[in-house]
Amino acid sequence: FREERERPVLIMTDLRSNMHFATRGCFKSVNGARAAALLAWAAHHRGDRLGGIVFGDSRHRELRPRLGRQAALRYVHELVTHPDWTTDIDHGALDAEAPLTQAMAMLRRVAHPGSLVIIVSDFIGLSRSAMSYLTGIARHNEVLAVFLSDPLERKLPPPGRYRIVSHDEEMAIDTFAKGARTDYRQAFEERLHSFDEFCHRYGIHLLPLSTEDDPVAALQQALGKRIQ
Repeated sequence: FREERERPVLIMTDLRSNMHFATRGCFKSVNGARAAALLAWAAHHRGDRLGGIVFGDSRHRELRPRLGRQAALRYVHELVTHPDWTTDIDHGALDAEAPLTQAMAMLRRVAHPGSLVIIVSDFIGLSRSAMSYLTGIARHNEVLAVFLSDPLERKLPPPGRYRIVSHDEEMAIDTFAKGARTDYRQAFEERLHSFDEFCHRYGIHLLPLSTEDDPVAALQQALGKRIQ
């Protein structure tokens, strides 16, 4: 069973600007990075070869699969030092689709048949091209999609007026309109349902992960179901 235990494990972690958001718990990017780090160490302890991609709006970094403790340390180092934790992006000119599509294309190129591929992202901006690349990956590999979200993305807060701030700007949202709250909730539910159907169609394991969730417990439960 040595060859099976040394199969490549590729972890793709999304650090785009839309991942640096939360209203509860920690940023999607932080919880995603925690999940990716846990999976990296799990791959090491199983004796698998670990590699992957860490990407954001400005930079994509590819790590070729390697064996040993140094492979896990290298992946965690790339997670921590990636420039998109601090890069100042012009959000007005930002293309939400391009970085994710480019990362999927890169992943399609480096994922050899028989690999375990794990994608940690909120999947915002998942274009048709990105879905096509992901379909090709799932055809020859086992794929786990860790879908990050924040409670505010799933449902607006109770009727009221709320202030939202970032490091360089702020805005107010009005949630008094019942119809707007309903439409907002339905839009997220439809996006998640559509992605869930896509994953089911191509045999992709889907793990929703909130900014409030403990990634250790969530991964233990999800991987336990996957193995059964």
